[in-house]
Amino acid sequence: MAHLLCEMSARLGDLDDGESRFELPLTQEQIADVLGLTSVHVNRTVQQLRAESLIETKGRTVMIADMDALRQIAGFDPAYLQDGRASAHLAP
Repeated sequence: MAHLLCEMSARLGDLDDGESRFELPLTQEQIADVLGLTSVHVNRTVQQLRAESLIETKGRTVMIADMDALRQIAGFDPAYLQDGRASAHLAP
């Protein structure tokens, strides 16, 4: 879940280590389907990220309060989106 939020932010052009804000039009059930998780697990993970003050949500808006901390939790390196490795992961 943390990796998805980091990637969404990066793909929307926000590569700053501070705050990031974007619209996420997916429901938790849809996110669960994309990630291969249950909606209960997604809900608990979102609650945990909120409790740790890493994210805030209001409606469909997600605000990542500390991108650097969320990247560390997710093991996210935005460089893979720029060097072509991302598309290589998607190749059949």
